[in-house]
Amino acid sequence: ETMDGVACYRLEVEAVVRDRDHLDGDVWVSRDDCSLVRIAGAVSDPPFPLAEIRLDKRFAAGPCGLSLLRSHTGEVRAGLVLGRKAGVRHITYSAYVVNGMPEGPGLR
Repeated sequence: ETMDGVACYRLEVEAVVRDRDHLDGDVWVSRDDCSLVRIAGAVSDPPFPLAEIRLDKRFAAGPCGLSLLRSHTGEVRAGLVLGRKAGVRHITYSAYVVNGMPEGPGLR
């Protein structure tokens, strides 16, 4: 399927270890070179008092087949005794330099 204009394979991933460090979701990799395009899913067992942690990371091709993080969205839902709370954080990464590697398309 196409993701962010890139022909991709979509892989479903399920955490074998069920804890706050592992994710259930989908990974999109480029059909051309298997570089990361997107990772989206939920933490398999979020720590109390969090009821859900959802992540969505998008990547862009960098030099030498390197996948560079371009955006990150994190969404958290907490189940508290007095009610529920939720929050979303969007972070966009742009105009950065990768030191120690040759320059490639889209890098300065």
